[in-house]
Amino acid sequence: MKKTRGGLTITRKDPGVGTAWEFFDIVRQSGMKNVVSTNNPPRIRLHDGEGDYAVQKPGITIFLVSSRGLPEDPKGRAAAVLRRLAADDWAANEIIARQDRHEELLRTGYFERKPKITYGILRVRRYLRQHPEAALDEISEATGVPHDEILESGELQPDVGDAMPSPSR
Repeated sequence: MKKTRGGLTITRKDPGVGTAWEFFDIVRQSGMKNVVSTNNPPRIRLHDGEGDYAVQKPGITIFLVSSRGLPEDPKGRAAAVLRRLAADDWAANEIIARQDRHEELLRTGYFERKPKITYGILRVRRYLRQHPEAALDEISEATGVPHDEILESGELQPDVGDAMPSPSR
């Protein structure tokens, strides 16, 4: 009995072909972050034939992935196998989705952006709510936030007569 799901042909025939490859080894070799914990990882075998297959047995699915067209380098090979499995296996899909989101964040420069508000500024806000008339030196000493960071945040605007620390030369 054969039917198709995703890109795989599903059969109940015994998968006595191919070389077994442990799922967690594939993830490690691909360089992707393992974001799943499972007691029942997918069973994967690489074979030299055409096409990818899924063999279903009670309680397990064994994925037979064709080694044709896979990159030669171990990292690229492992990543390509994970991408092929992603359509039919939830664990591979989660790993690929996380990797794709991470690459998108890298591409857009998300990790280089300065946060809009820091923990130090949150401490300054909390201190100012409790001590609204506090001077810059007092706020800086109580919160551990440097003068220039407090002023850059806009949380405290210095009055014209306030004494500002002179830059050290």
